[in-house]
Amino acid sequence: SNRNDVVAHMTAYTFDSSGQFTVTLDNGQVWRQMPGDVAHPRWTGPASTYQVSIALGALGSTNFSVQGMPGLFKVEQLR
Repeated sequence: SNRNDVVAHMTAYTFDSSGQFTVTLDNGQVWRQMPGDVAHPRWTGPASTYQVSIALGALGSTNFSVQGMPGLFKVEQLR
């Protein structure tokens, strides 16, 4: 796998008024869904139950997925 790939568990997730998510990971990183991404996940469980994978995609994009759940989301790193 690419050395820039991240695998971590969520510690928190929130959704804004338009349904875009912001996720905090147990490694301290914070990632936000890109405004142009119209796919919205259906997370309802405790944040810590979700393991996420973050990988570089095409054309400099960043792909965010949750293990065992459908959906590939475009994100940007806030910190």
